[in-house]
Amino acid sequence: MANILVYIETENNTISPSSLKALTIGRTISSKMGATLYAVIPLQHISDSNRNFLQQIAAYNADKIVTLISSFLKGPPRLSTVGKMVHETAIKFPPAIFLLGNTPFSYELGPWLSGKINGIYSKSTIFDKNQVAKLSSAHLDSGTKHSYDIKEIEQPLVLTVEGFTDYIPESINDIENIAVEAKDKDLSTNFFVNKLDYIYSENYIIIAGSKTGKKIDQLKKLAHAQEWSLCCTKQYLLHQPKQANNHPALPKFSSIDDSREKTNYILYGFTATEFSTVNKFFSPESNCLLIDSEFSKQEQFFNTAYFNGDSAKLLESLTQRVL
Repeated sequence: MANILVYIETENNTISPSSLKALTIGRTISSKMGATLYAVIPLQHISDSNRNFLQQIAAYNADKIVTLISSFLKGPPRLSTVGKMVHETAIKFPPAIFLLGNTPFSYELGPWLSGKINGIYSKSTIFDKNQVAKLSSAHLDSGTKHSYDIKEIEQPLVLTVEGFTDYIPESINDIENIAVEAKDKDLSTNFFVNKLDYIYSENYIIIAGSKTGKKIDQLKKLAHAQEWSLCCTKQYLLHQPKQANNHPALPKFSSIDDSREKTNYILYGFTATEFSTVNKFFSPESNCLLIDSEFSKQEQFFNTAYFNGDSAKLLESLTQRVL
C-alpha cells in the first residue's frame, strides 16, 4: 500500500492553516489511491498541553501520526533540527506523495527533502476537487505549469500546496501514534508505536460554544494552565470571520466521547441549539459546568451546574484551582 505523508507545521501553539489544507488534500488523495495517510509533526515532547495537536490531526482523518520528539525543537523550524528526522521518517515510510503547506519553512524543507529521497519537487501545487486523480503545479518563478496523474507516480512527489482548508471535522479517527525520539545530538532516532487511547486523560474538557467570542483567549489560557483539552462546537467554527484566514486549531467536539472514562466538562458560551446537538454525547455520569449558556438551569441534565455571573472572574479563578 502506498504512503502519503503530510508535514504539520505549528506556530504560537496552533497548527498552520496551510498544513491543515495539505492534510485535507492528503486525505482525499489517500482515499482515492487506497494509501495510508501519515501526518508528521515535530514536538519537543508529548504532554497534556499539546495533545490538542494530535487530537485535531485525528479529526482531520489521518490514519497515523508520526511525532518527531526532540528537546532541540525550540523556536522556528530549521533544517538542522527537523530535517534529519523528517528524512528518516520518509525512509521508514516511503511516500508516493509528501505534502507541505505553503509556509516559508516548507520552501526550504521541500527541495532539500526531494533531493534526499530522489523525488520531484513542486513549489505551488493546486488541487482540484473535480479532478481528484490530478495534481496541478505552477512554478511561480518560471511561470511553467505541470499536471501529475496520481495513479502514474514513478518518483516520490514533494509538493507545497496552496490555500487554506474549509473542511470542518465531524468526528475523530481512532489513530495510531508513531513517535520518533531523537536520542543524541546528531538527532539519530528511535521509532516506537503507541495508541492514542490516553488522549482524553485530562481532568476536564472545555467546549467552546458560538457565544464564546472574545473570551476564547481566556479559555486557551485556562486550558494551558491546567493542561486540559479545549474543543469547540461546529457552530463556533462556522461563526469565525472568514477574512481571518486562520482555521482555529481546536478539534470539534465529537462522538468519540462515548468511549471516554473522564466525564468532566466546562461548557462555555452555548446556545440552546448547540446544547441540544452535543448533549447526546454525554453519559449520565457526566459532570458539566455551564457558563454563560442559554440552556436553562431549571432543565435537568445529569450532574449539571449552571453559572451566569461574572464569567471573567470565574475563568480567572479556575486557572488557580481544579474544580
